Amino acid sequence: MEVSWLINADDIERAHQRAQLLRRAGYQAIAAVGGEGSAGKADERARELGVIIALDGRTQYVEKALGTLRAAPTAE
Repeated sequence: MEVSWLINADDIERAHQRAQLLRRAGYQAIAAVGGEGSAGKADERARELGVIIALDGRTQYVEKALGTLRAAPTAE
């Protein structure tokens, strides 16, 4: 999980890239970010990439993120 006071699109991208690397290594990984608020295009980008956003006890885009896990190829 990427944690920031104010979540921005860069945090979303970083969490997404890290989850992809872990999946390629054979781990089941879901990208997630947490913080006090979000700015700019963070919400839009999280929805596009399937990254969970956790803000003040609420989560968004969980189903989309789980879909990325189910669609991820497994390492052989």
